[in-house]
Amino acid sequence: MLGIALVVFGSLAPASGCRKPLFREGDERSPYARYDEVRGQNVPEYRYNEYGRRVPNLRARLSPKD
Repeated sequence: MLGIALVVFGSLAPASGCRKPLFREGDERSPYARYDEVRGQNVPEYRYNEYGRRVPNLRARLSPKD
């Protein structure tokens, strides 16, 4: 029974990553993003870490605005 479950999960898991993203790259995500953009306080959504990988820019996006 466990073997069958592993086979089913193993065959369905790769297919779950082939969907379109919920938001496109340039879409507005919320009224807050539009508010920041109008006032020139918007920050990039992603940054590159020390290893060259693209990661969400959470610290800059969640920090208090000036």
